[in-house]
Amino acid sequence: MTSVRTFAFLLTVLLLACGGPPPPKEPIDRLYHSLAEKGVPLDRAGLAGRRILIDPGHGGRFTGTTGRGGLQEKDVNLGVALYLWGLLRDAGADAHLTRTSDRDFVGGDSSATVAQDLAARIAIADSIRPHFLLSIHHNAAADTNRSRNQIETYYPAGEEGPSLDAARAIHEHLARNLGIDDGRVVPGNFYLLRESRYPAVLGEPSYLSHPPVEEKLVLGEKQKLEAEAYFLGIVEYFSRGTPTARCDLPEETVGAREGLRFEGLVADEEGFPGIDPSTIRLALDGKELPHLFDPATGRVTAGLPEDLSPGEHRTALRARNLEGNACRETVTPFRVQFPPVRAEVEGFRMPPEGGTVLTITLRDERGLPVADGTIMMSPPEVGAVKGKGEFHVTEKGAFLKSLPPGPLPEGIPLWNPESSLIASVDASRIKEPPALLLLLDDQGEPVEGAQVWVGQEPAGLSRRGGWVLLSSPPEPGAPIRVEASGCGSTLARREESGTVVDTLLLPRKEALPLAGKRILIDPAGDPGGGIFPPSSQSLTAALYLEEMFRWAGARPALTRRGEIVPPEGERIPLAGQLGAAYWITVAAGESTSVRHFPGSEEGAPLARRVAEEIAEERGSDVPVRTGTEPVLRLTPCPAIVVTIPPLEGDGRRIRAGMRALAQAVGEGLRRHIDGDGAPRGTVVVDSLLPGALVRVDDEVTFQMPLAGALRIDLPRAGSHRFWMEGEKGWVERWVDVAPGETIHIP
Repeated sequence: MTSVRTFAFLLTVLLLACGGPPPPKEPIDRLYHSLAEKGVPLDRAGLAGRRILIDPGHGGRFTGTTGRGGLQEKDVNLGVALYLWGLLRDAGADAHLTRTSDRDFVGGDSSATVAQDLAARIAIADSIRPHFLLSIHHNAAADTNRSRNQIETYYPAGEEGPSLDAARAIHEHLARNLGIDDGRVVPGNFYLLRESRYPAVLGEPSYLSHPPVEEKLVLGEKQKLEAEAYFLGIVEYFSRGTPTARCDLPEETVGAREGLRFEGLVADEEGFPGIDPSTIRLALDGKELPHLFDPATGRVTAGLPEDLSPGEHRTALRARNLEGNACRETVTPFRVQFPPVRAEVEGFRMPPEGGTVLTITLRDERGLPVADGTIMMSPPEVGAVKGKGEFHVTEKGAFLKSLPPGPLPEGIPLWNPESSLIASVDASRIKEPPALLLLLDDQGEPVEGAQVWVGQEPAGLSRRGGWVLLSSPPEPGAPIRVEASGCGSTLARREESGTVVDTLLLPRKEALPLAGKRILIDPAGDPGGGIFPPSSQSLTAALYLEEMFRWAGARPALTRRGEIVPPEGERIPLAGQLGAAYWITVAAGESTSVRHFPGSEEGAPLARRVAEEIAEERGSDVPVRTGTEPVLRLTPCPAIVVTIPPLEGDGRRIRAGMRALAQAVGEGLRRHIDGDGAPRGTVVVDSLLPGALVRVDDEVTFQMPLAGALRIDLPRAGSHRFWMEGEKGWVERWVDVAPGETIHIP
């Protein structure tokens, strides 16, 4: 014991003689310290020739915020913008600035407003037509809390396409390099974002009201650091390609049946992987429209409903490439204005006075009633009411006309006061159609209201009795695709030509395991950070899952389609409102698992089946657990929660992972419902490259695994159309599968 005390005493003396223990190291001040990504290899080739407009916010008499030490925001914004302009120019971009000095855009008018100044900046953007617009700002706390400091990156509210993609990329690199942990990417309704016709981001990387930030940004080297972080984000965004979409049809005014069609094109930039077919969305007046996509040409076609009402309409086309970048949504307004071309007359005589009351229905070239309110003229002496020859169509394209007793005229001339003679009541003018297609279900019942395509061309809707009027007989071998409520989306090939009438039998969707079932898909997840945050990954998986369920005959719905995740209190009631048969939540978690509510009679076996499919796809066990979170506890239908760790890597790799997850979850639900049901058919794709896409029946896209073959269990036997992505482009192949048969495509 004495020796121990002696050693302790000597150690104390030695430490005192040496000045004591070393003081603790001061923590490194990470705020605007240095570029954390210095030396990271970047592909700057994507910037070559890009027109990028940088807007240093404020200027002139519009100073913006001012720090406690007097540093004005307008000066910092300009300093950062000038550095960024130089970086972009050196990288080959065609960079522009809205201002290069301390100025505003109101010409010294003291009564001018900020809105007028901003309108001038938008005018500059319209003259340059940039590929990307960045407005640089710095924030200030609205209250007196000078410790507040975070990164806020804004994109236009409601525009969740390229602007959001760019905002995420920029935000990620600001966060990595400025030493500020707190931040968010949020929609903004700022004037410059709201009025921009181009992808736009407004950055607020830090708070000038936070004294340490002001101390840093008074230095040019720190302004340069911020510019370098912006630069890295812009490089990141353009390195993933900027796909485009355009609309070629319909015309501005649709006045003929041939105009009731949509044609557009989606394309990725040369040298990039291409468009992801599952992300193509075509909408008519806000409602999704069935369409066909030709992977070989990028052409998107669709038939517009034949009963499209007269008036204003609009189509909207959007898509993403396989790297995850979106094209700007292409919105095309058009007007439907069909003139009357024929009249149908029904009537009866009025006893005892005699005479005839006619109901005259005016139809356009589609065979549909003209718009209510259409003004028509007829000779007053032919039964005019009160001596007037003017009639207003009052309901469903019809109006009444009284004729005096006596012989009926062979025809009644009718015309529009703004045009020439339109039609007369003359049965000899009825013509036979060139070709008809009869649609029957597998019980022999006519199928009405089905959308029909012949090849890539929309052929219209089936009418009463299941008849489809075709402009000409289909060519031999031409694929005929039918999308019908209550029947499967069916592909068939015409084997003969020269006949006027073909009959196409459609399998009813009621025969499919998922037929008509409402499945609610809930993409949950933390918005988080990064270019592809967890909430976006779960949304991507949900969209793929929706595509697969629709192909299988179900009626899927999503609790969200945008990037903002609604609270559970808004999402959960949808299960009851929509009459959901199943609820599937897809979310990010620390590990892969499938959860169900304890004691759920159907939730437990469903969770086990889905876990088995995910395990088979991933090659490792997936645990099944119980949970009591609200989505499991409060939904009025069997519910499961599928969690997976957020994936990392480039956009194509992440999207491939989400597609594989969707395939496993979808197959798990199908097998849970179908069990050992009637055999259908299976196609095994053996030899495509890993990650290659396989599009089936123009409806659903699969992706080859990294190793081995792709197995596709078909929802029905019969003819199926396959598009396969090969080394030299897309290859089309038809496959006829008998019930229970397995076919290999080498």
